Amino acid sequence: MCGAELITSNSFKTFKHSRIDARVKIPGNADGFSAFWLLGNGTGDQSWPKTGEIDIFEFVNNGKENGIPFFTVHWYGTNCPLKQCQKTISPTPVANYTKDFHVWSFTRNANEINVSIDGKLWSRITRQELAAIGGNYDVIFNEPMHLRLDLSSGGVWANDPLRNAEEGDLIFDYVRVWSSN
Repeated sequence: MCGAELITSNSFKTFKHSRIDARVKIPGNADGFSAFWLLGNGTGDQSWPKTGEIDIFEFVNNGKENGIPFFTVHWYGTNCPLKQCQKTISPTPVANYTKDFHVWSFTRNANEINVSIDGKLWSRITRQELAAIGGNYDVIFNEPMHLRLDLSSGGVWANDPLRNAEEGDLIFDYVRVWSSN
């Protein structure tokens, strides 16, 4: 898999309860995998999925799921397959994300996570929903995480080996973060 990540400083800025807004244009290239996500920091023996992960959006242009955004959270749980619990929501797309810029807004507090697109609520995950799945879901709501912006080509989900990889640009006009911690 080929890819690049944007890291904007020598040290990651972490957020707990926060709001993040980003104005983004998604590439429509074949075999592309775009992601706007948060990863828990982890210390000592804590590695993924114990640190938690929140995918604000993932777009996979693999010929089957082109233009469909996925909102997923991942966390550790001995009761889940491979000790990795997850909940994925893929509501109906509300726009053509590859033709225009759209503002993605993410809010996280101790009880829920909301994602809005262009000011309209698109998806929500609550503490109660994750409690029903089990595991250490508290990391999703209460642990500091850092922001990651990622554009990759290939990979298992996006087609591996690459078949028809095309160039593409994941364009962020701006990213703004407000944090209560």
